[in-house]
Amino acid sequence: MGSRERRTGGMPQPRVRGIRAQGWLIALSAAVMLALPASALAVSNPTVNVTAYSKTVTGNIGGANPNGVTATVTLMRGNGEGGSPPIVDTMTSAATSGGNGNWTVTLPTHAPGDFRDMLTVSYSGVGAPGSGDLYNYGGSNGNVCGENGCQPAPSLMSFLSGMVSVDSPGTSMSIDCSNAPGGGTCSGVTASVGGGGPITATGGSPKWTATLPSVTPGNSVTVTATVPVTDSFTGDPSNFTLTVPAPLPGATQGFAVPLGPPVCQGDLATKRVSCDNLVEGNYSLVESGHDIQTVPFSLEGGGTQQFTTNPLNALTPGDVVVLHYTGPSSPAVLTTLHVNTLRADIGVQEGNGFTSMTLLGTTDCQVGEWFYGSDFSQVCTTGGHPAPETFGNSFLAGPPNGTVGLLDEFSGNTTTVTVGQVTGTAPLNGESIYDAYTA
Repeated sequence: MGSRERRTGGMPQPRVRGIRAQGWLIALSAAVMLALPASALAVSNPTVNVTAYSKTVTGNIGGANPNGVTATVTLMRGNGEGGSPPIVDTMTSAATSGGNGNWTVTLPTHAPGDFRDMLTVSYSGVGAPGSGDLYNYGGSNGNVCGENGCQPAPSLMSFLSGMVSVDSPGTSMSIDCSNAPGGGTCSGVTASVGGGGPITATGGSPKWTATLPSVTPGNSVTVTATVPVTDSFTGDPSNFTLTVPAPLPGATQGFAVPLGPPVCQGDLATKRVSCDNLVEGNYSLVESGHDIQTVPFSLEGGGTQQFTTNPLNALTPGDVVVLHYTGPSSPAVLTTLHVNTLRADIGVQEGNGFTSMTLLGTTDCQVGEWFYGSDFSQVCTTGGHPAPETFGNSFLAGPPNGTVGLLDEFSGNTTTVTVGQVTGTAPLNGESIYDAYTA
């Protein structure tokens, strides 16, 4: 069935106003900024709300909340000209109405799903905030550029990554905002169980505690926090609110270090799926698409555990693999892996008349998705074929790594390809064989 392992212990930017977020398992980055005190979280400031791995982004324009204002949300990834990453998705909201200033955008194709993503919001209409300026909420691999030049983009949204934990009884959640910019200032910290109403956390920045109703791995638990930021170019304040999935109750790794929620990785070469950040209980992996297969498994004992399947009958781009918790408490879907298009080949890098090293290069990939591996700035290009003829422009990973992967922006999971390699041959090239042998 499988094996388990237990661990113990180039876009014009007139002026940029920014929240940049470093974040969750996924993050967005932000402009160089100073954080405001918690008391400065004013309703009059524009607010943007992001839920990890969701195409829907909401917000409020702040101020007097005039009607007739639209918000345009743009998602950018990778390296581009002039310090601005290329656009991968964009959408404009309906005009605000009802005098409340709220707006909603659902991106057509992609979702904020990684700490390197850059999200920008611009407003249009009478009374719109920013007077046409661009508010930035992400992009840790790039710069924030305004009328006074460009500055590096430290991350905001990673302040929740690895900083949330739920105790084993499922009665208490701890949230640590120490990694938030400006000395760990965050506000509006809440938890939610099964999509229910918010459970207000108590304490104060940087550390908060929320009392939970004895949750189990079968309960969907999320945490939400708001970070106030000030744009480094203009001094304008804004609020950024992030919602992320919480870890399973008791999921820690050594010295009670919190881990993230369950994650899975599917390898197109080995046909295996592995899932991590699990706890004791019963589970199943259900594959659909080109093949339909269910793999049940159980984990016993304390600590955080990992499970790897035996090779599946098939694992193909376009397949969906769902990790279910099946008991002993209420069942639930924990995470969903969307298997991406990915191909990798062995090649060599030649220079100065000799071969310098063996490389692993991608030749096919899912358009618009982030690679992971030795180069964290690469995104699969529009054609979906980084280098059909040569490795010159492809994402590269050097052995002994031997694996390349793409992130799943809708779950934080990964698709990988592990390429087998020939490490030795006999006889050697040019070697003489004196006795008869069978090849």
